[in-house]
Amino acid sequence: MKLKFYLICSICLLSTLLLSTTWHIKQDGTGNFITIQEGIDFCANSDTLLVYPGIYFENLVIIEKAITLGSLYLTTGDESYISQTMIDGFQNECVVRIESVPNWNEVYISGFIIQNGIGYMHIPNRPDKRRGGGFNIDAAAVTIFKCIIQNNKAAFGGGIYLYENVNLSFVGNTVKYNRALKKGGGIYMAGCVNISYSTEILNNIYLNFAGVASDIFVSYLSPFQEIGVDTFTVIDPAEGYYFIYPASGGAGFPQPGLFSIDIQNAKIEQVDQDLYVSADGDNSNSGISADEPLQSIAYALAMIRSDSLMQKTIHVTDGVYSVSQNDQYFPLHLKSYVSIVGESRENTILDAELYGGHIYAYDPQRDYAIKNLALINSRNQDNITIGENTGGMIDNVKITGHHDTLAESSFCGLKIYFTDISINNLVVENNLFVGGLYYYSPKYGSELNITNSIFRNNAPSVVACKQLFCYRSASLSDSLIVNVINTEITDNLDASYEWPPAEVGIFITQETKANIINCTIGNNECINNGAAVHIMHDSEANIINSVLYGDTPYEICLNSINGACSLYAYNSLIDGGIGNILQLGYNFINWDDETMLDEDPLWLGPGADWPYALSEDSPCIDTGTLELPPGIELPEFDLAGNPRIVNGMVDMGAYEYQDSVSVKENIFKPITQTKISSYPNPFNPSTKISLSLPESGNIKLEIFNVKGQKVKTLMDAYSCKGHFEIIWRSTDDNGKKVASGNYFAKLKVNDKTKAVRKLILLK
Repeated sequence: MKLKFYLICSICLLSTLLLSTTWHIKQDGTGNFITIQEGIDFCANSDTLLVYPGIYFENLVIIEKAITLGSLYLTTGDESYISQTMIDGFQNECVVRIESVPNWNEVYISGFIIQNGIGYMHIPNRPDKRRGGGFNIDAAAVTIFKCIIQNNKAAFGGGIYLYENVNLSFVGNTVKYNRALKKGGGIYMAGCVNISYSTEILNNIYLNFAGVASDIFVSYLSPFQEIGVDTFTVIDPAEGYYFIYPASGGAGFPQPGLFSIDIQNAKIEQVDQDLYVSADGDNSNSGISADEPLQSIAYALAMIRSDSLMQKTIHVTDGVYSVSQNDQYFPLHLKSYVSIVGESRENTILDAELYGGHIYAYDPQRDYAIKNLALINSRNQDNITIGENTGGMIDNVKITGHHDTLAESSFCGLKIYFTDISINNLVVENNLFVGGLYYYSPKYGSELNITNSIFRNNAPSVVACKQLFCYRSASLSDSLIVNVINTEITDNLDASYEWPPAEVGIFITQETKANIINCTIGNNECINNGAAVHIMHDSEANIINSVLYGDTPYEICLNSINGACSLYAYNSLIDGGIGNILQLGYNFINWDDETMLDEDPLWLGPGADWPYALSEDSPCIDTGTLELPPGIELPEFDLAGNPRIVNGMVDMGAYEYQDSVSVKENIFKPITQTKISSYPNPFNPSTKISLSLPESGNIKLEIFNVKGQKVKTLMDAYSCKGHFEIIWRSTDDNGKKVASGNYFAKLKVNDKTKAVRKLILLK
């Protein structure tokens, strides 16, 4: 059947050649033209351009011309000419752009390698909108025959972008190793588009990567797509719409019934178990153990199978993961029931190398965690974009080195839409962008919880730079509830214009309710009119146990331009008191004079390990309250890793002062519970571990790493009850220094685990 099909195509092609002029493209100057574009510009409709072997570094543009463009494979059928004839976009534009060729004519392209394009910038000065790294086709009838489309990238359609009114005959091609910053790693269908996949000479589409639709993005406006391929990335691409995504037309959910898929072979055999990735691993390894790690995180995500009954983890060891160092593909496409867990936040580094972001998952993925990672050097994209997800968790992640360059940029550390997610131990520092977290509406009425996080030393890429921006969709009947707990927002800068008032710390609007509990918000600056906390459009804020000090020009702005706002403040320190609140219009303030403070919080200041921790003379010590709004719970530890509640009392701000007198008092109290604590924590190079033992017995105190492997035995002996202190100097049982990261001190009494303490070693 393939031979018959090829003969028919050859007969049609020969008849075309007889009725048209053939022009020869040779780089040695012996043909009609040296470059392909010269030939395209000169030739007429129905002409043929025959391209001789070589690497042509060009970005071709074919507009309103129905021509045939082929390598010598076109006339000989010798497939060796395909690999010998390359059109290379040299990271400048898309490789081939075709526009406005009516359906009664056709562009026919055959026998090339199409590579290294970065997409057509259809909006001037917006590289983040580039589309079609290999091919960008708009309003045209095109046949692509026996081409290899590889190693191209764009924001949409890494390999091929099809815009509107496109009829594409796709015959015997291979689309591989392309990537999209947003959607459609291999092929992106934007509007009313039809692809006719040959059933005689099958195509191959595999190992393309994107934030949504790793291989094919199907438009809901297009006719039903019958996708038949010889080799695809996996044999069953249905799971979670990960490889093929049928677009929803704006509703946010995949549209069923848009395509069918027939696959003969798979490039990857998926596995039903955890996988391991190392910076010096190899994608030819099994990946199923730490001894045989994969190299690419994106490859591991494609390889691991999604299963709601058997949730899995991709374990990523310490190291730097980037395109240049070890062939990573960013952004990563999250997958349901699969967590990505690094070895340590400080040393498991995902480096975007100032091209795009790290994670993009705007499709219905669910129940996963992103943990123990440093995301660095994002540019002109969000570090993390998540939409329509459920049950997500971001824990112990650091975002730094984000550096946007676009005048109209609106990128931030995290951009989250219609998603149920929790955020814990997030550090966002030293970035140039519009803000740390942009959150638009929960999913299924859930709350947004941000706990034990830090937003500091961030500045605008252009003018705006707000750290937390939260609001709900107007279509939701209930308010959005945002709980910001035990979080530091300090030393950030905003340069927005005077009207409307700017916000450098927290901005809540559209009937949003914010509970700001035990937060430290200080020394943030709006260059023009603005405040550290901006409450707008019928929204409400409860400020409890928090410190707002040194922010300019205002600590708080209440803005009733679209509905009166409410502020409830108690057991907090706010610089300047009510007089330092910018009020626009009529608002409601409930200010508890008995518990509110207006004085210097006496932070430790520059040079301290934790500059915004409280000094021993601070008025904020023991002046907080444990009477919190329903459902609010303080974390076990403050930002420095110390107990959050000491002797049943809590301080104002994100740091709990560790009163030595209180500790001494505890020593003489009867011991009723087995406890383990440590100080300092995080630490370098040593930490003191304190034990409280209410009973005598065989005591074993051991240190374990995050993989559950024993690192050190600190104590293994019979002991009487009482208080004990042991110093761990960050060495293993062989006396060797251990790496930075998270460790766990486990206390066993008579072979029963009684207490576990998390230890954080920072070097």
